[in-house]
Amino acid sequence: MALALGLGSLFNHHPTSPNVSFELDKKAMAIRYRTVRPVAPGEELCICYGAGRMWWETDVPDSPPTPVSESHEIAIFGEIALDEPDTLRPASIPSSYTAPLWRVTASPDPNTLVLETSMAWAIDVPPRASAALVRAMRKLTQAKKLKGSDANEPYSIKHLRSFRKASEVIREDGSAGDASLLSALVSMVDAHPDPAELRSLLESAGEDLPADISLYQVRVPSGPAPNRARLEEWMSVWPCVFLPPGAGLAKKNSIPGSDAARAISLVDREADNAMWSAIGRDGVPHAKAVEEALLRCLRNAEHGRASGEAVGVGVYVTSRSFGEGDTQLEPIDVDAWDTRTSERHPLRHAVPNAVRKVAALRKERDHKSDAANGQDYLLTGLTLFVTHEPCAYCAMALIHSRVRTVFFVQPSPGSGGFCGTQAGVGGQPQCDGTEDGVA
Repeated sequence: MALALGLGSLFNHHPTSPNVSFELDKKAMAIRYRTVRPVAPGEELCICYGAGRMWWETDVPDSPPTPVSESHEIAIFGEIALDEPDTLRPASIPSSYTAPLWRVTASPDPNTLVLETSMAWAIDVPPRASAALVRAMRKLTQAKKLKGSDANEPYSIKHLRSFRKASEVIREDGSAGDASLLSALVSMVDAHPDPAELRSLLESAGEDLPADISLYQVRVPSGPAPNRARLEEWMSVWPCVFLPPGAGLAKKNSIPGSDAARAISLVDREADNAMWSAIGRDGVPHAKAVEEALLRCLRNAEHGRASGEAVGVGVYVTSRSFGEGDTQLEPIDVDAWDTRTSERHPLRHAVPNAVRKVAALRKERDHKSDAANGQDYLLTGLTLFVTHEPCAYCAMALIHSRVRTVFFVQPSPGSGGFCGTQAGVGGQPQCDGTEDGVA
């Protein structure tokens, strides 16, 4: 639905002469767009969300918004003093109360990650033939015939040692290995399920391999060890090397690029819990900084409602680090709120408004350096605070902008883009550059 709404934003609204129509298919969770009359070359595509007034407007005559004093508006709009007296917290809540924070993430915990195993093909070779086998496998991998590199996920065997003593290998068929030979790992069984085809592939490499290549199955860890402390557990199945998440993938200015963003991200729950009491570069504990940022969001939402907006959602974007890498970024502080009513546009949600403000700020600063914030994505490395869980449309905008972390106060059951729906897009490994949410 988020992608469909994004497509719909390409069409301007025309109340009387639209040439595009839309149809909701709730069963398929889709929106269908089609032309309603012939469209001439170069003619603008327009859509009508409702003749006359827009769909979110009532038939009641327009009334002026609640008056806001100039001094109050200046105090709220982008220049909010964080040391103002807090008037938003109910008096019934003790000042010593510390609200808990929950990280909503699809990332596994390295301390509790289950060791999963898969079947792999191996062969026995004399030690003197090991170099020839390595050359043969390298040729076949470079020719994209043998699946075993990082480009062939989930068949990569980069985290596994290539050789071990044949007498130490536990074979699936129960047979014993020759102590004078080495057991060499070739590929995952799922990558090449036909042993005859794999044997023929090895023989075609043109290297001096044993005449009788006998493949057998062994059990190996499906993926790399999540941390060094658990490496020994992984090595009890098959010798492994430790590869930190994203190892070997491109980074720039300590910020993962598009490839590294797709790597498995691990979140140590114990370390994450301890992080909130740590002190940031600004001398403020992370938990206190989160509280102040969320209060700033609430003020932004109040400003929007006071200005006549129907939806009271506030957003605050900052470059302040919250202990996740502690990367030094250019100073950015942006406030935004929902403007669907005032701008009479169904897609003027608070989150995209904030993204546009970040873009305008960077354009005003006129950066000439190449990808000063890691990549040419607007929110890379930045943290976004919002009063409500972003909808699917806003969650997709955040994914495309490569935001680092999202904090929200109010969940949105049934419609939230993170955990409010079964098809929440936040944190999905299929999405390029996903983010975590903290509630």
